[in-house]
Amino acid sequence: MTVADIIKSRTDTRKSYFFGMLSGHSGEEHILKDALFGARELNNFLDDGNCMLLIVRSFDEKSYTFLNNLLPGDDDIANFGKCVAIIKIRPDVIVDVSNIQANVIVVTLLDNPITSLYHAIRKVYAPMLNDSKNDDTKLLSLVKELDTKLATSSRTADSRSCLNYEDDLNFNGILRTVDEISHWRDIEQSSTVSFKLKDRAIAYNKQFKDVKEFFRGLENQTLEAVADYLMKLVDVLDAIWSITDKEPLYPEERMKHLIEINGGDIGRFVQSQISKIGLLKGEYHDVKSKLRIGYQICHDWSNLITRKVNVWKQDAPASLEKRPSSYRRNHILSCRVIHQQLSWLLNETEQHQFDIGSLFEPFQGLDPVLYNPFTQPLWEAALQQFAEKLVPVKNTCSQNENRNYGSVCFACFLERGFVFCIPFPIWCPLVLETSGFLWTLLAFWRQVCICVFPGDACVTPAHR
Repeated sequence: MTVADIIKSRTDTRKSYFFGMLSGHSGEEHILKDALFGARELNNFLDDGNCMLLIVRSFDEKSYTFLNNLLPGDDDIANFGKCVAIIKIRPDVIVDVSNIQANVIVVTLLDNPITSLYHAIRKVYAPMLNDSKNDDTKLLSLVKELDTKLATSSRTADSRSCLNYEDDLNFNGILRTVDEISHWRDIEQSSTVSFKLKDRAIAYNKQFKDVKEFFRGLENQTLEAVADYLMKLVDVLDAIWSITDKEPLYPEERMKHLIEINGGDIGRFVQSQISKIGLLKGEYHDVKSKLRIGYQICHDWSNLITRKVNVWKQDAPASLEKRPSSYRRNHILSCRVIHQQLSWLLNETEQHQFDIGSLFEPFQGLDPVLYNPFTQPLWEAALQQFAEKLVPVKNTCSQNENRNYGSVCFACFLERGFVFCIPFPIWCPLVLETSGFLWTLLAFWRQVCICVFPGDACVTPAHR
């Protein structure tokens, strides 16, 4: 029996473990498996205690390169690409899965090394060091300084990880509004840029200073404060776009990107603020108020930006309130309105009988404001279960309509619409009952008008 036959007849659990770990980063799993199981570099990493590094790199997800070391000046560093780095902590031979879990660090690298290192330090290592009982103030100071330097480099580095302030269209590292503000501040403070570029940076920073502190403390703002600040933000963008005495002008593509990240910052802020109030179990009037303010912020921002870019003769950005997540807001508000109206329509015995308090159980474990292709099917299934829970309540509601129409009429006008006229599909079975109920409400309104406006008995809501 040859060595090759022995290798084929055995199952190497170590290689299977690495394949399972790396398969999530690959497009063609069978190609990865063939390349990985036959890679000499993987054998070196597993069997040689002196081999401390394994890099798995892919450019097109159809071919893979394996490396056991990186040398300064190597072309492999200049063309790093997308890769996964597997690092040993101790110079041991890998003998089983428990050995891997105790001795191996896995790092995913995207874009370029500076960007990957920056995000790892900013989001993982710096918070852990700051939260731990670390009395080494010098170390913490060095970590903070490194974080600042990497942030500057990630905003301006090109694909070769070289600082390039002169390229206005290189904004891959500009992910938030504060990044754009910091970018022009860095240019103003730099001693290596041209006078023309520094002069532009001074002009832009003069406009950004009015919103710098706002965005840096955005998470501490209130929905009402942000709603009042939108016009100021648009005025700052307009002022920057209107600077025509500095050449070259602020690039159109960069302005579009700035508008997008502005909208992203505002949208995520609204999302986080609304998530805090407990949309399905929080106080009804508080939920209704916050949802309406959040929607109004997105709607106003979209309208203000659209009007402004139309003046600039650019393509208007995507409308915030037309994004799919805004429709989720309508669903949430409708569910809460239905629950509240049922609390008014049903007496305490009926509420206990139909267990109105459990109507929102189908939504347990779901965050209503998180919208993506994976959460949408779960949300739709929860809506369907919510509708099914309402089926036994339907007949009782319709039976109670006539005896409660006075109080319900009052509630309808508070909600700016009739109780069963909510734009929500689960009330379709109540269409016939609703038709009769609306005529009853109209008769009630005319009786009110006779009492309040004698001699004008034909007054209807539409006439007032």
